[in-house]
Amino acid sequence: MKGIVRNGLIFVSIAFLIFSVFFIQEINKASALTTVEGTESRLTIWDDTDSLIKKSGESVYFYANFTNLTSSESINGSGVYCEIKFNYNGTWTSDANMTYNETTELFEYNTVFYYKGNHTFNITCFGSSQSYDDLESQDIFIISNTEPSIDNSIKTINCYEDTLCSYNLSQYVTEVDLNDNLIYDVTSETIFDGLYFNKTTGMYYVNCTIDNCTGYYKPTF
Repeated sequence: MKGIVRNGLIFVSIAFLIFSVFFIQEINKASALTTVEGTESRLTIWDDTDSLIKKSGESVYFYANFTNLTSSESINGSGVYCEIKFNYNGTWTSDANMTYNETTELFEYNTVFYYKGNHTFNITCFGSSQSYDDLESQDIFIISNTEPSIDNSIKTINCYEDTLCSYNLSQYVTEVDLNDNLIYDVTSETIFDGLYFNKTTGMYYVNCTIDNCTGYYKPTF
């Protein structure tokens, strides 16, 4: 692990980089469907994550079944529409129009997210133009954690005694979840004198000021 090198030269070979913590969220909804009823109409809503694992960057579909309370026939046509909005970062988005699918007789909407976790969507369907109740309902959808993408290729840096040397490990990690906080770490058995590592930023510093600090090191992160 360590071989003394003359002339105060320090070789640092970075073996590989790993992320320290990530979370996997499981689908765990009490009910896949959420239904509200008025005097003449019924609204049932659901989404893909009721039965599928969806991650950041993957398309998620949302559905609204707006029907006559008695006949269960679809309420659609002139003046009838549904709107959807989302809360995935503490603030509601603007309302977006859902598209009516004549084949499935459902109002549908699809989009992608880049925030992991349990989030909320709200759908409101308007049927007053045909003498139906306007109905509103909320449900949760889940964006599961995405493991960071890591470049594991071996890298070597040359540092010199009495000269501060740095290396940015975070540049080799790609994280698509915008609300994920990466934590970097170094294994205790590969720490050596003169090493300083910032676990939050991924910055790695070598500052050797004595001869017996020089040598060849292979820290593992």
